[in-house]
Amino acid sequence: MYTYQDITVTGQDAADAFASYFCSVFQTEEPQLDPVKAAHKSKNDAMCVSIDSVGASELHKASRKLKPRSSVGPDAVPPFLAKDCISALEVPLLHIYNLSLQTATYPACWKRSRVTPVPKSGSGSDVTGYRPIAVLPVFGKLFETILDSEITRQISTQLDDDQHGFRKGLRPSLALYYAYVRSRLEYGAMVWDPHEAKYTLMLERVQRKFASANY
Repeated sequence: MYTYQDITVTGQDAADAFASYFCSVFQTEEPQLDPVKAAHKSKNDAMCVSIDSVGASELHKASRKLKPRSSVGPDAVPPFLAKDCISALEVPLLHIYNLSLQTATYPACWKRSRVTPVPKSGSGSDVTGYRPIAVLPVFGKLFETILDSEITRQISTQLDDDQHGFRKGLRPSLALYYAYVRSRLEYGAMVWDPHEAKYTLMLERVQRKFASANY
């Protein structure tokens, strides 16, 4: 039993209430992406990302990242099944993936998701206190994992060392640490000598505490 706009809802009415609320807080218009215009607006030295095809090694590497106990998407294919049978599915999947790259077309069925409402904090009956978790089809997730790895590989050398957001193993809090904390620890005290082992260990302990803090 849930409440939405001061009305108690259950069953199908509750599902409709969640759908109505989730639609109201997200943009429903499709983004207008024009790669040609983006290329013209970019700098002359901007790097182009090119993925002509994917191979068996990339597919198997992506399949190893699947979590077997993850929820099933709208395709009703369990992740553990795709993971265990990846060798048997290799040829048809690679054909679909490479055809998608060649035609610049993403399968419409992979854009569908199964949405599960999850409480933002604690538990409650108010629909507005929930956020949607979308579970995608497993073969679409595999394809996205392959593309993500390849795009990251191609652009990693172009990223600034101070770019910490949305990068694996890095946190924005670490960027704040390097910018505002470490310099003061190293040079703010007359007796500070960062080249001595004991001070280096002290500095690293502070860094670890700062990185593990919740901001």
